Amino acid sequence: MKGAEGRPAGGAGRGRAALGGLAGLLAVRPWAWGVLVVAHAGAALELQPVATWFYPLVWWSYVAIADGVLARRGTPLLSSWGRTVGLAFASWAFWLMFEAINLRIADWFYVGVPELRPVRWVGISLSFATVLPLLLVTERLLDGRVRRDAFRVRPLRLTRWPRGAVQVVGALFLVLPLAWPDYAFPLVWGFLPLLLDPANHRAGRPSLLADWERGSARRFVLLLLAGLICGLMWEAWNFLAVGRWVYTVPFLDRVKLFEMPPLGFLGFPPLAVAGYVFLSWVDGRWRRARPGFRAVAVALTLAAGLLTLNAMDRDTVAASVPRLSGVAPLDGVARAALRDDGARSVKALAGLSDEGLAAVSRAAEIDPKVLRDARAWARLARLKGLGNANTARLWALGIRSTGDLARQDPAALAARLGAPFTERRLRVWVRAAGRAK
Repeated sequence: MKGAEGRPAGGAGRGRAALGGLAGLLAVRPWAWGVLVVAHAGAALELQPVATWFYPLVWWSYVAIADGVLARRGTPLLSSWGRTVGLAFASWAFWLMFEAINLRIADWFYVGVPELRPVRWVGISLSFATVLPLLLVTERLLDGRVRRDAFRVRPLRLTRWPRGAVQVVGALFLVLPLAWPDYAFPLVWGFLPLLLDPANHRAGRPSLLADWERGSARRFVLLLLAGLICGLMWEAWNFLAVGRWVYTVPFLDRVKLFEMPPLGFLGFPPLAVAGYVFLSWVDGRWRRARPGFRAVAVALTLAAGLLTLNAMDRDTVAASVPRLSGVAPLDGVARAALRDDGARSVKALAGLSDEGLAAVSRAAEIDPKVLRDARAWARLARLKGLGNANTARLWALGIRSTGDLARQDPAALAARLGAPFTERRLRVWVRAAGRAK
């Protein structure tokens, strides 16, 4: 009887503890929780500008909440504004390296971004600035949950030659994807740890090789786990966002979890390792550098980053968020009439049923054929972030509906459209059109 009575009591106690833990978590930086709620509501309803800025809103909120939990433990990552700005700048530079590489390997592109270049660059930069903070704050959260003697390994004995061999492999991991991007692209995620961790070890900076010399793989395992956790959240939140990335990974583009091919999630654990190693390398060199060298390093990093952003505008940013003002079949009078009669956005126009279209046509006094063309345009523009500018290119070729697009051969269409359209990118849109029919 006591045991039977004790089980519910124990279950109730655990339930109360769980609720108490949840209440305590929600009490950490309530403003960040509020931003999370607003961002999700804005994304679900496609309310601008929240929907376009969803990504930096949710990720900076996550970083703030997670760092608030760490602060309660006495181990915050963002211990000052200077530390926060420095880490954000390092993160911006870190991810732009991969964007520069992607100009060659072309494994992803961006849609739904702001139209104005200065606004777009600010949004992109705020997003890239979250990469290292979110990886490292997640690793620290895990660190507080794993005992110090976990993941012991046989100590390594390292000399100069093994370190050099690791760096040679790292150089190959960079060169091979640039030379053969369709086949060697997965190696990209491993080049930074292989190149920089031996350098960190040689200079006495924190390094994974030094950990293994002491017989511990704990930090390495925690970084891998943090990368996988962040990767799952990255892709889930990217799936909800209006401004988002789309993958065109060779051979792996048919089956996807969110926007990512399942095997692609294996790239996130080494990315976290790369982030830790990169930051250790930057931090160590920064501390020992003279003020003049620091200023030059910042200036050169800014210049390289801006050049990369400019190149991304040309090759990687595929479409801005579509607006009603860019729907070519409508003139200014028709757009104004549509806004007055309920179709205030491209989303609303694309969602009109035949009955709704007829009703709006009568109420707004718009020719039904014009409105049908406008709806077809809107549905194309919203297809996987295709956007108004790309829809205009397709429209000029006589491709005026998702059905028309679904019947296209991506390679032949790429040849007709020319740069920056590629067969891989068009394959994404043609398949999406096939599913939308």
